[in-house]
Amino acid sequence: MKLTDEQLEYQKLSRDFAQREIAPLAASADKSAAIPEPLLEKIKELGLLNVRIPDEWGGLGLSIQDATIIAEEFSAGCPGIASAFIASERALTPALLIGSKALKDNVLGYMANNAGFLGCAPVDETGTSEVIATAGKNEYTFSGQVRLMQNLTLAKYFFVVARLSSSLSSSGGSAPDLVAAYLLADTEGFNRIPSEKPLGLRACDIGTLELKDVVVTVGNIIRLNDKPSIFHDIASCNHPISAAGAVGLASAALAHATEYAKERKTFGTAIAQHQAVGFMLADMNKEIEAARLLVWRAAKCADARVFDEELSLSAKAQAQTVAMQVATDAVQVYGGYGYSKEYPVEKLMRDAKTYDVYNHTAQAHYAEIGKQLLQSH
Repeated sequence: MKLTDEQLEYQKLSRDFAQREIAPLAASADKSAAIPEPLLEKIKELGLLNVRIPDEWGGLGLSIQDATIIAEEFSAGCPGIASAFIASERALTPALLIGSKALKDNVLGYMANNAGFLGCAPVDETGTSEVIATAGKNEYTFSGQVRLMQNLTLAKYFFVVARLSSSLSSSGGSAPDLVAAYLLADTEGFNRIPSEKPLGLRACDIGTLELKDVVVTVGNIIRLNDKPSIFHDIASCNHPISAAGAVGLASAALAHATEYAKERKTFGTAIAQHQAVGFMLADMNKEIEAARLLVWRAAKCADARVFDEELSLSAKAQAQTVAMQVATDAVQVYGGYGYSKEYPVEKLMRDAKTYDVYNHTAQAHYAEIGKQLLQSH
């Protein structure tokens, strides 16, 4: 699949930045479990943040596929650091799909003029939100908890899904009405509780967001029940962006394994010349190429407003599987050095496993794909 000249420029810009600024800090960010503040400022200055904000609101107006290209390159530098970019892009999606003009003026205009990150937890009908929204005359009040909120301490706006209190007692067993809002982080009533740092993606800024009587104007509200397919549409847009991060991780693992295989010698010969190692590297490359093409295809469909959840799920599941497989094989190429913290593939294997279980495992995606196939045939 051929990229446009503009996409190639964004790919080169993000790749050069990732290799120059992100990759050298990957090990220290993993150790400290935080993204260095100077690097965050450099990402903002680069201009490749919230890239899908339309030019009408002061943004670049890039596509979902453009975002996947950037996400892959950033993740090749460090998946944990790249998670801040990916979460922010995911948080934009509901506003772009069904946000009112008032909401876009408030949120997108603000974010374009005040470069920063948005916060987002996994978005689905069940979700990780335990937030109740109470409707007033011209405002809503949000209270409760959102688990697995990414960009917990970085975000200027949080995208939060809540159950509408007036529908809870009258739901009669049916699902209550759901609303969503973009909550300005400067508002009173926020409490951020960082999570214990996970096995991998340790630089990821994640935790629980507690809300107590946070007031939201009607203009920043999205009534999710007004469009029954909205969660599927959001997933169709967001899965390729998340999947691109996994592809970037796998690409980094292959690059490290290839370089090591060219340098490491046994019996006077570089191990890359041994057929078994050569086959392993070739298979890693094949799987990465296939996953990348699937991600791009899913992204292009979403850009065309063809919301194919089966395709987007396939892209995410495949990318997660490939990231885990390639990272494991990279450790194997390194042999006994592979599981040493002195070498980068140990970290990438931990990152891959975390990628494989956060926001639904690949197996959960396969189960959903199977269910959809059975229903459609």
